[in-house]
Amino acid sequence: QHQVRVLITTYNRPKECLRLLQDLVREARVHRLDVQVWDDASSEDYSEVEELVRRHRWTYHRAPHHHGKRKFWAWISRIYKAQEGSTHPYTVQLPDDVRLCADFISRAVHAYRSAPQDALASVNLQADSRLSSRSGCWTGVAPLKVDKELHETAWVDGLFIAGKGYFRALAYGCPE
Repeated sequence: QHQVRVLITTYNRPKECLRLLQDLVREARVHRLDVQVWDDASSEDYSEVEELVRRHRWTYHRAPHHHGKRKFWAWISRIYKAQEGSTHPYTVQLPDDVRLCADFISRAVHAYRSAPQDALASVNLQADSRLSSRSGCWTGVAPLKVDKELHETAWVDGLFIAGKGYFRALAYGCPE
């Protein structure tokens, strides 16, 4: 059994978010999950999502205004600031439109623990076609194959597992 905090970012996809939460209910039968849903001021009805979250004693946060793509970094910074003081050894961040395979949490923790620990901050949990890029993504650092399932990329997208060092390295926020 793993103790994991799960951060879900969502905007105007309540049905997809609800399906993801149902996947996490299944995972919570095996693992101790602390799920936080972070809604970027959706205009759609999230009452079913809020009810499921409340029923499982998880938390639902709603932004006072929509950040959109241009200010998404500010929303993420607020989410990360809220993680300060967390005692969870692992945090998984998920977008609202993914589905989880069976035993997702165990597999994610295994991937994190299997990665070289010397400079590890996070492990991207999605198969990504950008790994074939010679120039990399976001950072310009070309991906380096570590083993058949793991590449060092110098970047992470919105579906990952991280340890406490990830948030400490970012000082629990994003630079402006």
